Amino acid sequence: MSKLKLCFLSILVSFISINLNAQKRVQNCIDFDGTDDVVYSNYDTSFDFSDHSFSMEAWIYAYGFGTEAYDGTVMAWHDEPSNKGAVLSVGGTGQIYFGVHNDSSAEITSGINKVSKTTWTHIAATYEDSILRVYVNGVKIDTLKSDVAPGLALNIPFTVGEHYTYARGFWGKIDDVMLWKRKLTDSEISQRAAERYCGYDPSLRIYLPFNDGKAGQINTLNKKAKDLSGYGNDGTLKSFNLTGSYSNWLSSFAHTQPTIDFFDTVVTCDRYPAPSRSTVYTQSGVYYDTVLTERGCDSAITIYLTIKKSTRDTLNVRTCGVYVSPSGNQTFSISGIYEDIITNSIGCDSIITINLKTGPDSTFFNVSNCLSYVMPISGRNITSSGIYLDTLLNSVGCDSLLIYDVSILSESYFDSTIIYCRNATIPTNGKLINEPGTYFDTLVNAVGCDSILRYHMISEETMSIFNDYACGSYTSASGKYIWTESGIWYDTLINAVGCDSVIKVNLDLTPNSESDLFWTYCESKRSPSRKFFMDTTGVYFDTVMNMGGCDSFITIHYERPEIITNIYNTVNPQNSVIDSVYVTSGYDYYQWYNCNESILLKEGSEHWYNWNLADSNYMAIKCIMEFQSCIDSTECLIDFVDAISSFVGANTLKVYPNPSKGNFSVDLNNINILGQSTLKIWAADGRLVKEYSTISARKELTFYIKQPGIYIVEFNTTTGKYLTKIIRF
Repeated sequence: MSKLKLCFLSILVSFISINLNAQKRVQNCIDFDGTDDVVYSNYDTSFDFSDHSFSMEAWIYAYGFGTEAYDGTVMAWHDEPSNKGAVLSVGGTGQIYFGVHNDSSAEITSGINKVSKTTWTHIAATYEDSILRVYVNGVKIDTLKSDVAPGLALNIPFTVGEHYTYARGFWGKIDDVMLWKRKLTDSEISQRAAERYCGYDPSLRIYLPFNDGKAGQINTLNKKAKDLSGYGNDGTLKSFNLTGSYSNWLSSFAHTQPTIDFFDTVVTCDRYPAPSRSTVYTQSGVYYDTVLTERGCDSAITIYLTIKKSTRDTLNVRTCGVYVSPSGNQTFSISGIYEDIITNSIGCDSIITINLKTGPDSTFFNVSNCLSYVMPISGRNITSSGIYLDTLLNSVGCDSLLIYDVSILSESYFDSTIIYCRNATIPTNGKLINEPGTYFDTLVNAVGCDSILRYHMISEETMSIFNDYACGSYTSASGKYIWTESGIWYDTLINAVGCDSVIKVNLDLTPNSESDLFWTYCESKRSPSRKFFMDTTGVYFDTVMNMGGCDSFITIHYERPEIITNIYNTVNPQNSVIDSVYVTSGYDYYQWYNCNESILLKEGSEHWYNWNLADSNYMAIKCIMEFQSCIDSTECLIDFVDAISSFVGANTLKVYPNPSKGNFSVDLNNINILGQSTLKIWAADGRLVKEYSTISARKELTFYIKQPGIYIVEFNTTTGKYLTKIIRF
């Protein structure tokens, strides 16, 4: 992993630690009275999914159901006058209603008892490419093909628990309402039914977890449900009692939720409070802590902690004037004991105790002399003009400074600056200089006095020291060296003025790792990094982070057995019915079943089945194979030999127009329908093309056939079975 990614991860973990450590886990819901309680989010273009794929989902706990499936509105964005938008409801006999509207309507009403009372149930509905789908507890229970796409319900709020226009209130508890501006996959919905959503996705436009209020307490001032999608579509509570155990915020069930893992490297001084504020660490080490994200999910943090220590020191200072502390932040003019703080060599506080003693005194003298001057107190011999100091002790023991302004006559001085890289020589005496500094030489000038030569030797050779870490190997700054071990290493560059720039690197190197996995599965599997799925047999390569924070290269040898590879059937040209069915496979054991009666017809090594027209005029068969733990089967193929005339009421089922370009209507007025009924559309070769569930109140059904051909329409009810033939041209 690059240093940039590690830096970003550290910043992200620190942000979560600082902002979320004080949160407590809350799992609430909202209780709706079924009469006028409603939560609404004002219209915003962020949840406008008109002419677009979308998904709706929520957890519900129903106390009872209305008469019809659409009577208990769970969520809706629907303009009734223009009939545009979408509605998801529960009612009737535990049925789910999902409607997509754009002047005309596409509606799914599920079978009975799909939702139970007084039980938490996850429901979801999706729309994409003219297909409506409905799910219960992560399992798809119904689909509908329709040409209706959702229309724009302009300026209509998104409502929860009640329809914006109709009195169709939901009676019960609702939790975790989510609106997506895309179609969720089957696996995503299955996962959502298993655990709380903790990720971030820009297609999530409304997320109301209803964790805002205090469960079962007085919430009369708490009328806002926060939207955690990031689009700010907060919900407003209307007509709720907001007190007691109904029409209020209540406790929800304990959602299963994933844990989000983070890693943080911390270097600090003396002490470090854990992000959760549960403890304070004073020693270096690896520690683990847990905080809550804004969505109430666990964030597990691994902290690589280095604790550096502050230091203490004492200075005894004797001065005769104002004293400036080492930090430069304080000045003292009176004797005493003071404290100052500076930064020590490891970046922590260095606390300095200053024992300060001060006292005044200074005297000035002007002196002129030739060649040299001897200081009267110290006996120091002065040979150059300038300001010189001598010291006496005054009566209080403080330095008494004697300041001499000395002028030396007839002597001369010369200053020169010599800039070099590695070494240089003094021009007047040829002395080799290796260290920068000020060097002197003396000559005699024209009047016989000293001529003092002063050379300022400046080296432009530079050196820098820094700490670094890497994975696998490390290339030096000059590119001359590739280091594969931790240690102290040296490199040399040329600096801006052409001298050597020596670099000392304290390197901490962590190796990458490799491994092989051998997997055999009957279904597709996600790679360890979860970046892709493996569907077919082959060798795959993946990369994850190892324990040292570096790359772990994984070779995956994946095998997915393929059993039945194809299925064929032959049709008798005289009567257009199936003569035989043939399957291909890499294995030699087959089982043939009668789909209608679940009877084994033939088993063994024969990969074909000859149709026996004497057995039945209306029969479906399929082939099932099992290899090791994998099971595969063909679809049920049906032969319609004189099928229509074999049923009572063959002329009662009316389909019009017939033939048609694809749109058909079924007239059920002449059929006595009792209880649940189904409508099936079969192709001439026996394939099931479409299947619809209906209820007794409907007397006309519509459907669409895409491919031209001859089809059989089958209508089943408790009073009998009805068949007719249609033509799509």
